[in-house]
Amino acid sequence: MVITPEQRAEREPLTLRFLGALVEQLGSQMYPSATATVAELISNAWDADARHVWVRIPLGEAWTEADVIEVLDDGHGMTRDQVQQRYLMVGRKRRLADNGKTLRGRLVHGRKGIGKLAAFGTAELLECETINEGECVAFCLDYNQIRKKDPGEDCEVKEFVSNGSLRDPAGNILPNGTLVRLSRLKVKRAIPEERFIRSMSRRFATDQAEMQVLINGAPLQRFNMDLEFRYPQYQTPGKNVTVDAGGWGTETIATGETVRWWIGFTRKPLEAEYLRGISILARGKMVQRPFMFERARGATAQLGQEYIVGEVEANWLDTGNDIEDDLIQANRDQLQLEDPRVHALLEWGKQRLGWA
Repeated sequence: MVITPEQRAEREPLTLRFLGALVEQLGSQMYPSATATVAELISNAWDADARHVWVRIPLGEAWTEADVIEVLDDGHGMTRDQVQQRYLMVGRKRRLADNGKTLRGRLVHGRKGIGKLAAFGTAELLECETINEGECVAFCLDYNQIRKKDPGEDCEVKEFVSNGSLRDPAGNILPNGTLVRLSRLKVKRAIPEERFIRSMSRRFATDQAEMQVLINGAPLQRFNMDLEFRYPQYQTPGKNVTVDAGGWGTETIATGETVRWWIGFTRKPLEAEYLRGISILARGKMVQRPFMFERARGATAQLGQEYIVGEVEANWLDTGNDIEDDLIQANRDQLQLEDPRVHALLEWGKQRLGWA
């Protein structure tokens, strides 16, 4: 059937529409663990210039309907207008809007504007209370209501009455800050405390003096392992590697970019797979889960893998403010390994692992 220009002009234009079910893909499927959810909330606190973050989460026992997860910070908080124009704007490019830095000059963690949906990987209900210079806003987001929305239909956010103040665990009133409470938790099985703490410590390398994270009252410590050998502290792969007092090596890879690194071997095999491998950090946060740099399988490649642990710091992986610069997947804990700009890092990592 041939359509004339006049008939085409009378037709309604084609439009790209989004169903509420998109939240399932952006939230529950991209952030499928409590660790990923809480890590995203901690990153939000970092971007709010928080000095302290208090996490309360049930660990070591199966979750019940009464259990909740709470993340409280003493950051700037938000006014009602900021909640509407920033927090509730899915897909807002934070780094373009704020030039990639917080009010205090921190390098921003957030990028794609979808991290707020991470809560729905763990819970069906998010309640938020936030205070900025005396203005208190309290609202909730219901996963089951959002995902049923039709194309083009806005989701009305329900506000609720709070007591108008936030207090830290010691009872001190916070002049500014944000409390996020997650309930109707999806996961019912118990989360081992040691595993959760270890996993969280691998995700953040922020200076405790800048922001202290406390989980169920205990400060989150920098990731550390008891090692039998640690390189390049004991031996360097060449004169082009400099070693600092902390045992980190610094060198330049083929593209001219700089990396800091260490690789260690434990005395006994690491039974927990989440501990094995090399994690990659940028801006003080993990951007690649522990892996073996895509080393080929086979007897030689697998030799000793259950003993290997380490970290690589490569801040250049998370520079730039727009999507074209981004080398990290949307869930923010895996690199775009197929991007040619990452290939030199992968090749370097394979060589260093082979040497170790």
